[in-house]
Amino acid sequence: MKRLILMAIVTVGVMSVGMAQKVQNYGFFNHASIGLSAGTTGIGLEISFPVTKVIQFTAGYSFMPKISVLKNVDYYYYIHSNGMNIRHTETTEVEGQLHMGDGKFLVEVSPFENYSFHVTAGLYVGKTVLITAQNNEPLSGINPDGEIMISGHKIKIGTDGIARATVEVNKVKPYIGIGFGRSVPKKRVSVSFDAGLMFWGSPAVYEDISGEHIRASSVEVGYEDKGLIDDIGTIKIMPVINLKLAVRLF
Repeated sequence: MKRLILMAIVTVGVMSVGMAQKVQNYGFFNHASIGLSAGTTGIGLEISFPVTKVIQFTAGYSFMPKISVLKNVDYYYYIHSNGMNIRHTETTEVEGQLHMGDGKFLVEVSPFENYSFHVTAGLYVGKTVLITAQNNEPLSGINPDGEIMISGHKIKIGTDGIARATVEVNKVKPYIGIGFGRSVPKKRVSVSFDAGLMFWGSPAVYEDISGEHIRASSVEVGYEDKGLIDDIGTIKIMPVINLKLAVRLF
């Protein structure tokens, strides 16, 4: 028993020393690390491998916990009276939710062997729906011409009294950035930093009408409510800043 305990202690000690040593021979998938990231793309979990001495490959998934914003917006409907359609305008509360979740496939190039500076390029692939918005309380007694105004877009009110809108972006989002640190650290643990741009395209507003998902085409130019859609839904290029803690597995 004592011999087994001694052998276990020696084995753990040898493994610890080996893990503490710096990597000198980055090669094709001969090391691996796991990483936990946090930043403007949310919380991410990643796995990374070296490809050559200067190139590393990372695959992972990042998501943003749902963020909700409540906003009072106008809605209007028409009442037919004395041969005329009279427009009535009232206010209701709309809830907007931010949805972000993407797989990522990134190539990191460190052109200087003795420095941690790197250039990163790759793709984020995932959700197209960026924002959802709807009124939480059904609006009763609204005729088929009733609409809610969300960031200048006229969203039809459904037969259930709910107006539903989404802001959607491209499924595939190219990324390019720069940073410091290595995804597969030379030592056992490292912290790296990345800053770059994600190109997710021109956001488009859609509405759900009678079970159909169609693009909202009626826009009032110059209308702004400074809500979630105005703040995020008009951004074509997403600034990305991430910090990552990486642990080398072998």
